[in-house]
Amino acid sequence: MTELQRALSLLGFMREDEAEHHLHELAGPGAYTADEARALWTASHQALRHVHTSPGIPELTDLPPEAWDHLLQIHQHESFALLVADLTWSVRLVEIDPLLSVAIDVFVARVEEWTRRLSGGDPCTLLDAFLPRKAAPFLIMTGPSLAFAVHTDLGASWAHDVRKGPLPSILKPPLPVRVVEIAGSYYLMDGYHRAVALRRLGHTHIPALVLHDCNWSFLRHTPRRRMFQPAPFASPNPPCVGHFLTPAAVETRAAPCVRVMTIRVESFIAPIADIWTGNTTP
Repeated sequence: MTELQRALSLLGFMREDEAEHHLHELAGPGAYTADEARALWTASHQALRHVHTSPGIPELTDLPPEAWDHLLQIHQHESFALLVADLTWSVRLVEIDPLLSVAIDVFVARVEEWTRRLSGGDPCTLLDAFLPRKAAPFLIMTGPSLAFAVHTDLGASWAHDVRKGPLPSILKPPLPVRVVEIAGSYYLMDGYHRAVALRRLGHTHIPALVLHDCNWSFLRHTPRRRMFQPAPFASPNPPCVGHFLTPAAVETRAAPCVRVMTIRVESFIAPIADIWTGNTTP
């Protein structure tokens, strides 16, 4: 029997029936009885408190001058354009607590691992953890209409529609912490486990790539399967990253994430990928 993972879940921002459905998706059918699901939702809902006076409006400050060389190397990365598309962007130190959270869950083991990796240092001296200059190992699969790349360190993925042009020669973007601005409010897109780990270590701000003037559909580019819909963010007390550090984040069980794909050989060619250089051989 596969051991379930531990997660922290912001169930209280959902309706009770949505929370029960989410738990069954998270841990699998039958993992929770109706009474257990109700108890978790009630505990989270009753613990909802404001974590910041201005949710969605974090403080943004400049990184110190000693970080400028690091930022220049990021900008010169061959695939930086994939990260920013045609959007206005900046790299800032972003206040963590008021960032709006589209993620419903974070996984305890990954937060603990990041806590160990980040302990004993200042965020501005550990920039490669948040704004990496080199891509991590990845694999590519290509087909007649899609090229798919998987970043194997942090589990994120990127897709490229080959009908709109050839596969970029380098499809291995580094994965920085990303924040998106939508209608004047700031949402954390990537980097939840790093952000929660930093807060556990007592830090209040996280280095992040900030993408400005986005819309809600832009968040669909994240590979995250379970995320809040827009409705909770219309509340005076919307889900924020800071809530993962409060009793509103109840401990839940989650099934290990296993993705199974059925591929027809006549539809897909799976190249052999050199995971360090990105060179592929059919």
